[in-house]
Amino acid sequence: MSRAVRFTTLIGTAAAVLAAAVFFWREPCLTLRAADGRVLASYALERREPRFQIAYRHSVARLPAIEYFRPAPGGGLELYKTAYQGLGAGLPFGDEGGTVRLEDGWILIEGLQRRFPAVSLSPMPLTEHSLSIGGRQVDLAALSGSRALSLRIERKSLIGRLVFGRRMGYIKP
Repeated sequence: MSRAVRFTTLIGTAAAVLAAAVFFWREPCLTLRAADGRVLASYALERREPRFQIAYRHSVARLPAIEYFRPAPGGGLELYKTAYQGLGAGLPFGDEGGTVRLEDGWILIEGLQRRFPAVSLSPMPLTEHSLSIGGRQVDLAALSGSRALSLRIERKSLIGRLVFGRRMGYIKP
């Protein structure tokens, strides 16, 4: 086999592998959908630390709380930690599982392994719901128009994120 044929074969193989990766490789993204199923936004999860937080002010106790999520093994979301600043109706207490400790005025419950296929929220300006992902803060009431939304992990192709990303609302962290 001549050198030119080997080189052409190598380039063709590399191009085929790259094309396959772009069209078929799927990465996990946090997708926010309106109640009607419309995609509001999609955020790529960081490869090393694919985590995000939902912060809010409890509607009754008016105390801040933060819930920490990551992709669950096998799909869905896993709540692995929660933090809040006091006790009240609707806030965690008693045997929630995990370990409880105090840190800088926050009550932390760590070691949780609660799994959900999706998380539904009804963000309002009153509750100050926000999403923290990849160093970005997102006002969920503004994003959803103060309407219900759901968060779920979806796998997005590289081509969808690279070529159609801006039009489809996909945002890199």
